[in-house]
Amino acid sequence: MTDPILSVADLSKTYGGVIAVNDVSLDVRLGEIHAVIGPNGAGKTTLVSLLSGEIAADTGEIQFRGRTITRLPSYKRAQLGVGRSFQITSIFQKMSVLDNVVLAVQAGQRHAYFKMWRPVRGDLRLSDPAMATLKTVGLSDVAHRLAGDMSHGERRQLEIAMALATAPTLLLLDEPMAGMGLEESARMISLIGQLKPRHAILLVEHDMDAVFALADRITVMVYGQVIRTGIPDAIRTDVAVQQAYLGEEGVNSA
Repeated sequence: MTDPILSVADLSKTYGGVIAVNDVSLDVRLGEIHAVIGPNGAGKTTLVSLLSGEIAADTGEIQFRGRTITRLPSYKRAQLGVGRSFQITSIFQKMSVLDNVVLAVQAGQRHAYFKMWRPVRGDLRLSDPAMATLKTVGLSDVAHRLAGDMSHGERRQLEIAMALATAPTLLLLDEPMAGMGLEESARMISLIGQLKPRHAILLVEHDMDAVFALADRITVMVYGQVIRTGIPDAIRTDVAVQQAYLGEEGVNSA
């Protein structure tokens, strides 16, 4: 078994008297999808924000590729290879699909070309990898469409393209199937599955069909704490997990 790309030990975050994340430990390996599930308020999105550097941990340690990154800002983590998608779509709706990804490629460059927008748009060092990324997520045919004119599912695909454009080794995906219909969800499940061999993926998701279709391991959080980590079959049949979150009906239908 390969060493983890991401190792998290005893990570905690408190807001006032509320413990959002409480002594969480987990790891993710290259070529693995590690899902984090739990009810609303379990601390899942806070955990992703701690890992990406959007917020700072109170205690604990985060290691990425053997390097401690607990106190690094988000942009430095991105430069090291940590990419994130958000629970709520975060795109530039008045720009084209391609321009959104060009900006992401530029942000991911360690020696980013901070020029006026016009020459940046025509820079093949940015537009070529942006188009290649759009092809990966299945959006190359709509590269010149306004991002605001896309369907909800396409916007989620674009957000993943923007995360991929920074050339991450670790992908933090926060509810990529949120708000999707069955057909859109099926496309997203297929896309995430295709990304797995080249990335380590931490997936936060409420769609249990997607979780059990994709995950190699699952961590269950309740009230900021990890109550179980295991392979999908073990999580599906775990009585404590059923009582705390999934419920008999949710587990059996997953």
